[in-house]
Formats: sequence, structure tokens, C-alpha cells
Amino acid sequence: MIKRIKPSGTTWKLYTDGSYIKNQDKAGAGGILRNKIKSMILAFSYPTQFCTNNYSEAQAALIGISWCSNQQFEALEVELDFTIVVQMINGICKPHWRILVKHCYREASEVADALAKYATQIQDPKIILKEVDLPEVTKGLLRMNKLDFSTFRRRAKKTNT
Repeated sequence: MIKRIKPSGTTWKLYTDGSYIKNQDKAGAGGILRNKIKSMILAFSYPTQFCTNNYSEAQAALIGISWCSNQQFEALEVELDFTIVVQMINGICKPHWRILVKHCYREASEVADALAKYATQIQDPKIILKEVDLPEVTKGLLRMNKLDFSTFRRRAKKTNT
């Protein structure tokens, strides 16, 4: 079971995710910034030109962190479900503001995951400032998330053939 942890004190929490649909050759980046009471501050869906999931994941984190930096959010927690990108950011990025980047399971960042998938279906980047403007699927995920519904981790069974 996966449970999201609220940011502490005046910290803001940014969930990001990338999506790459190989058979359609489409990629997107998505994310959501929330405050300590889990209210949405901003969400984004950006179609990208990156043709691997690694690049889409990194681009999503970069878009979200850049926006937060430009808005002068100084205490930020970033969670994404791609360990390689988390390790890369933690090893390379040494910003002047306080930032904590952590790995989380996809189920904990399902709103960001839905926004990244949505980005693969649109032509132009989209910044969303109100919950009512979110794609319908994303609204439901956000509501469940705000109510502290836990998410079960599902793993595909491997077959030996």
C-alpha cells in the first residue's frame, strides 16, 4: 500500500512524471505542485520531443523545478517515480535554494502520471491553475489523493516461457 506524505511546514510538494508511447512516437511531461494541505497550486502537461522515457522524466522534473524557482518557492520537495533521474538530480543539482528530491512509486504520483499521459495527446503546452480545468481523469485522482486514499502497488506477473 502506498501512502503520500504531506510536505512539512512551509514546504511545497512537486510531483512530476514523464510519459513515452513508443508505438505512437509521442512523449509528454506532467506535474502538479501542491501545498501542505494538498491543495493544487499549479499543474502542467507539456508535449515533448524526447523519444525515451528517461528524457521525458527528466524534462518533467526540469519544467516543474524551473517554474518553482522562477516563482521563488524556496522550500520544495520533488517526488518522481524514476530512480535514475532522482539520483542524477541529487548528484548534479546543487541549487542555492533548499530542495529535496526523492523517489516515489508511480502510484504515489498518479496525478503527475495522468498529466504526463495527457501531454502525449495535446499539441501545445498547457498550464492549469484551477482544479476544475484539469482533465476529467486527473480530477478524480486528485480528489482521491486529497482524501488520503491509499493506493495499492500493482506489479505485473512475470511468466517463464
